[in-house]
Amino acid sequence: MEKSGLWGWQCKSSVIAKENCVLQCLSPPCYELVYESDPLEEGEKDFTRSQEYKYCMHR
Repeated sequence: MEKSGLWGWQCKSSVIAKENCVLQCLSPPCYELVYESDPLEEGEKDFTRSQEYKYCMHR
């Protein structure tokens, strides 16, 4: 992933790729903790991990 803050091609390849990039951009430590080992996949809705991510960002 590009660290320059610009959206690389991998972040534009699909809706879910863009979502993963946004999550990583908003909070790299929280993304690493919650999603890095198992990124979201096309069509996946993971309410539990979403809540964990939000909690991580607000602590």
